[in-house]
Amino acid sequence: MSTIGYLHEIVDEFPYGVPAKASTPAAPYLFDKDDNGNLLGAEESKIFHQTVAKTLWAATRVRPDLLTTLSYLTCQVKEPGEDDMKKLMRMIAYIRQTINLPLIIGMDGSFKLKWWIDASFGTRYQIRSQTGATLSLGFGCVYSMARKQKLNTTSSTEAEIVGVHDAMSQVLWFRYFLIAQEIKISNNILFQDNQSAIILHKNGVASSSRSTRHINIRYFFIKDRVKTGEIEVIHCPSSEMLADYFTKPFQGRRFMELRSAIMGEEPREG
Repeated sequence: MSTIGYLHEIVDEFPYGVPAKASTPAAPYLFDKDDNGNLLGAEESKIFHQTVAKTLWAATRVRPDLLTTLSYLTCQVKEPGEDDMKKLMRMIAYIRQTINLPLIIGMDGSFKLKWWIDASFGTRYQIRSQTGATLSLGFGCVYSMARKQKLNTTSSTEAEIVGVHDAMSQVLWFRYFLIAQEIKISNNILFQDNQSAIILHKNGVASSSRSTRHINIRYFFIKDRVKTGEIEVIHCPSSEMLADYFTKPFQGRRFMELRSAIMGEEPREG
């Protein structure tokens, strides 16, 4: 079965009514959790869990535009509430509306791995931050990640450092994998939009100040990778930060711009 057929199966087998239209997979309040809401019954909870799991399979392969929404929904599968079901219904409506949306990926000939890694400070339940990361070889994004951070941070700079740590295993693995395929990688670039975080990435604890000296040293191992030339950290404006898509539920024009770049409708310079 094709992935489009698989998405049709998800939509057609979903037993509840969904909105007629949804231009984005999530509303702006995606990360807001209703603590006073009613929990779903056993059968509804099972359907919720199954639908989220099936959609996640498709999202990690060909529909990265769904990952931000799924980063929330996957955290609710143990005890989903009525509000969570409404958020799932909106995502199903969006899938139905964009079911033929393709993911187009390709290399631009530069042989550069271009990573965008970002964090949204304190946007998740219990003041957790959200990590977003995505990789492009020129056209579209071949790998994307949206994830709730596992610890609370005290500043946007600290959230950015933890976010890079969340993604570093993939950043290094992709480089090693392509080199093993005898593909000559010219550079492994990590784009960041936080200047303070960039300084800490390059200098480690040597550049820690009163507000950052508490950060665990394991989050600074990126300094060694910069020193060995395995990665290069470069600043990019927030307006060009592709990973921003995976840290918050955008709407309107900004959503369309980021989705277009991630799904391969336009090349990325850099």
